[in-house]
Amino acid sequence: MMDPNLKKAFSGIDGARGFIYAWTGNKRAGRGEQEIKRINENNRIDMEVRFENRSKEYLKLILQPKRFPRIRPVWVGAYRVQ
Repeated sequence: MMDPNLKKAFSGIDGARGFIYAWTGNKRAGRGEQEIKRINENNRIDMEVRFENRSKEYLKLILQPKRFPRIRPVWVGAYRVQ
């Protein structure tokens, strides 16, 4: 575990579009949040992961079922906001 004292916060309805999981931790865990951006039931879930350190970095993650119950994560790309 990167930080046993990691602070977590949740907003919205878990498993629904707009749900946000946020964390704040030590230097190794950092600070950021993950938001569900789109859900296409039984097909894919689009998420945006935002990291906040010296600059903000965003990463888009798509989860797609491969063969039930396996899930295939697809990292679409990352970009930095100055």
